[in-house]
Amino acid sequence: MNTQTLNRMIKASYSAPNGAQLRKACYGVMAVNSRKASVGAMSVEDLAELPKEEQSQVKMSIVKEALVEGSAEDQAKYANLGLKDMKVFMAQNGLSPEDVTKGIEKTDPVLLKAVQSEAHTMKDAIQLGGAVVKARSIEEILGFLDVPIAYVQTKYENLNWMKINLFFACIRILAATLKAGSIMGASVGLIACASLIQIGGVVAITLLLYYLFGNVLRWIDKRFAMIQAWVFLMPFRVLSLILKSAGWLLDKFVSGLKGAWNKFFSRQAKIAMQSPEFRRAYYSI
Repeated sequence: MNTQTLNRMIKASYSAPNGAQLRKACYGVMAVNSRKASVGAMSVEDLAELPKEEQSQVKMSIVKEALVEGSAEDQAKYANLGLKDMKVFMAQNGLSPEDVTKGIEKTDPVLLKAVQSEAHTMKDAIQLGGAVVKARSIEEILGFLDVPIAYVQTKYENLNWMKINLFFACIRILAATLKAGSIMGASVGLIACASLIQIGGVVAITLLLYYLFGNVLRWIDKRFAMIQAWVFLMPFRVLSLILKSAGWLLDKFVSGLKGAWNKFFSRQAKIAMQSPEFRRAYYSI
């Protein structure tokens, strides 16, 4: 759509039933087609001008890329700190991310308190989780976790059952540290996860588990509508942080932004063209 046609649309829009929306669409297309949009000058404020549906699409593309890129980075980064051992433990015990999400809702409060006293960051929780799943005996676990022996003897005669419950406790603390905003030096993916957990609550922890232990892209595609609803509620300051942390310019997503504005424009132009008054005004210019 060239500038001359867009200007004609703007002038004629005052005769259209959806005139304000049509003008907004025209100005949006002009903005992303301008030279300004091609030299790294776009900002999150430009994104905020989009209508809700189109805005959601662009925000989702940013968050999706952050999650996919961050997942690969963090799975490699934390593998030798205990993440790899925790992943093996999940497989050995047939625990899916969904199973773990359900498990953490019923975390043993005594074990949770013991884990909480030792793990204050995501890294702490992963290291502690790795130590737990590699432990060869309950006595070994009690060597680094302060759990009353009498309580353990009463409730956990089986080592693996205790490991599973401690695993749940470690994941719960890990998610809690992210939700609390403990993301200093975090990857773009963890920044996104932290915000989504704040918005989606316990359900979003399943996303975090796929992010750390599985194929996050597959889960995003499977739960796309739900995640998109969360992403739409994500504050623009978080998007700014993601873009800044990744060293991305919003221009990286300009094709999606252009597509979103063009889609909105097409919808508004179609509505306007149904009005005889608009058609007369448009073709008389």
